[in-house]
Amino acid sequence: MCSKTCLVLLVGLPGAGKSTLCQLIKQSADCDVIHVCFDDVIPLSIQRNIALSRAGVEWKLVRRRTLNIIAGVIGSYSQPTACESISSDLDLMFRQFEQRLTIEFKAVRNKDVMLLIDDNNYYRSMRYEYYQLARAESLGFCQIYLQCQLTEAINRIQTEAIH
Repeated sequence: MCSKTCLVLLVGLPGAGKSTLCQLIKQSADCDVIHVCFDDVIPLSIQRNIALSRAGVEWKLVRRRTLNIIAGVIGSYSQPTACESISSDLDLMFRQFEQRLTIEFKAVRNKDVMLLIDDNNYYRSMRYEYYQLARAESLGFCQIYLQCQLTEAINRIQTEAIH
């Protein structure tokens, strides 16, 4: 039997329950699960600084670099993709992320794998890039939308910040 990989994109507000759902999937899935949480790749304090800088240009670079690393590890690029350096701190975080992801993928080689992309994936263009990656690599693809009232999401985020 061939191994299969499915790229699962989680979409929703911060605090909607995307990471919680990923943990539940990891516990109950009958395949190997790799969870890519953007908040683990780039800590919230650094995301905040990026959001306040250069009118979103840095955000696009960070998102592009994350996608390129995932694509590279999956095998989309035979040659490493040159990425613009953002900052030495971010470059280090991306190297660590790439190393971790590479190790996780090597551990599940030739097995069925569910790759969970845990980010808000707010813009259609963000989601489309992952769809294109799945299509190029002949991966399964789905999007899970988590709906949550804004007030509930804010309450969850504030509760997490306290703990």
